[in-house]
Amino acid sequence: MQPNVAHKIRTIWFLTAMIPLIIVVGVLGVASLVLTSPLMIYATVQGKHLKNPWRKPLYPGDALRTRSD
Repeated sequence: MQPNVAHKIRTIWFLTAMIPLIIVVGVLGVASLVLTSPLMIYATVQGKHLKNPWRKPLYPGDALRTRSD
């Protein structure tokens, strides 16, 4: 087989194999956004976001405090 024909066959095979994989990854990405968007909107409206775990407490007892509301 000539190198030019072999290159074209490899390119077509690669695209044939990768297009379904790209579609599956895209569908999973969209599905994750669709499933988590209502939770993010609810947390924003209710003000119930998790605290930042990397934030240093203002004083030592701050880490033990919980929200009163």
